[in-house]
Amino acid sequence: MKKHSSVAFLYIADIIILIGSFYLAALLKGVLTSFSYDQYKGQFFSFAAAFLIVSYLNRKYKLYLRKNLNSVIAKIILTNIYVLLVLITILYTFQYFFFSRTLIFGSLGIATVLELLVFPIMFFSYRFNVQNETFADTTLIKEYNENPLEVLEKTLKQKKSFINSFAADDEIKETELKPFLERILKTRNDDLLQFIEENVPMDGFSKGNSLILNSESQFNIEVYNKNELEFFLNLHRVNDIRRLNRYFFQVNEILKNGGVYCLAVETVSMRYDRILKTFGRFVGKFLYFFDFIFRRVFPKVPFFQGIYFGLTKGQNRALSFTETLGRLYFSGFEIINSKDINGTMYILVHKTGKPKEDTNPSYSPLIKMKRVGKNGKIIYVYKVRTMHPYSEYLHRFILDTFGYSKGGTGKPENDFRLTSWGKVLRKTWIDELPQLYNVLKGDLNLVGVRAVSQVRFEDIPKDLQELRIKFKPGCIPPSVVFKVIEQNQVDEAERKYLAEKQVRPYWTDFKYFWIAIYNILTGKIRSN
Repeated sequence: MKKHSSVAFLYIADIIILIGSFYLAALLKGVLTSFSYDQYKGQFFSFAAAFLIVSYLNRKYKLYLRKNLNSVIAKIILTNIYVLLVLITILYTFQYFFFSRTLIFGSLGIATVLELLVFPIMFFSYRFNVQNETFADTTLIKEYNENPLEVLEKTLKQKKSFINSFAADDEIKETELKPFLERILKTRNDDLLQFIEENVPMDGFSKGNSLILNSESQFNIEVYNKNELEFFLNLHRVNDIRRLNRYFFQVNEILKNGGVYCLAVETVSMRYDRILKTFGRFVGKFLYFFDFIFRRVFPKVPFFQGIYFGLTKGQNRALSFTETLGRLYFSGFEIINSKDINGTMYILVHKTGKPKEDTNPSYSPLIKMKRVGKNGKIIYVYKVRTMHPYSEYLHRFILDTFGYSKGGTGKPENDFRLTSWGKVLRKTWIDELPQLYNVLKGDLNLVGVRAVSQVRFEDIPKDLQELRIKFKPGCIPPSVVFKVIEQNQVDEAERKYLAEKQVRPYWTDFKYFWIAIYNILTGKIRSN
């Protein structure tokens, strides 16, 4: 939200507040049943004109001039005191004794209360957007110029070879990390020590090129040079780190290629268990519902992001395991292993490259996804979110680990990125409804091959790739018509559809549309 747009938005919001306040004051005064527009319009417009003019002259709408919430509240109260003085002057100087003072002053009081509710939300929202122009924007990302479409090609089992770059050629020295790490963790977290030693051959790391912290501050790692460290462990949970992407980018920058990062996070499932264990099952579920709304929903809704981060400073945020892992892959890491130790998830990752340059990772409830369109052009397809944030960066990892599903959709098998409510949205096809906007834009047809990601497109046989990009993708794919369950059958269904479409384009789409609708309504095919 830019300066001028924030002023305009608040001005419009204040007009709505004025109308609502005058209506409520009339309701409280008991004149609403006999309310006459001609009788009260003079009072309303006099009140509104004084209110808006004084507010504008006193720069109440210029949130970008405010440094904190207290200054916003003070400006509202002071400005409305000026409005009160102006109204008193008008009423008694011009002897407008026929004006209802209860109606005028009551409207001012109600408007003040409403502004004290609305303006802080807008202040935090404005400040959040200024400080976070995009979720990926950092001072570091400008230094990275590699291809943002670089995909992940190794599976979890293949990732252990990274340590070779740090293998020791001589005997263990006193400066080695292993004995130092043992002294720190032996009494504090023996399970964590065992987890690290089982997954990372520590003999190859030196103490001088390693860092162990228990801190939420980014300042502690900003003092290190690029590519300086081989191993970094932070015992403090990342739930309390304010700008998490920026923090991960900084960690990436100070680690050498192949360097290991061990982090701690309380996942949402662990959070749920902790709340129920603390408050009991009945009260715990009730409290978790509000915790979920405030700490999971608010940070993802643009209007509420500002006030959420303004109130919490990013402390104790709710993070799913999938989102955390997705952010790490987005930041240039790949997973080695993870383990739940006493209600905290410890994740071992290693640096494989530089962070992605994509400045718009999926985060909000309504998302747009990069897909391959006609002529190979990249288009953005809209959907209701069914996966955890940053899930798109785990796509290749999921495919390499589990492969494609047998549902005929071209989607991965055992996809842990899917949320519980996302499963419901997919089964009812609700998540696909925003694609109608893509149809209106001309990016998609109602019927056509499924719009797929670049990763999925590269796995399609070359001959089918060339055939696919001759036509627009569609909302309803041929797999729904043929009720296929195997991935090779999906490819064959698309070949058959495209062959028919080349001969009779309009009739083919008309026929496939009604067959698909019949299959969906009769339950012969389901979205998953």
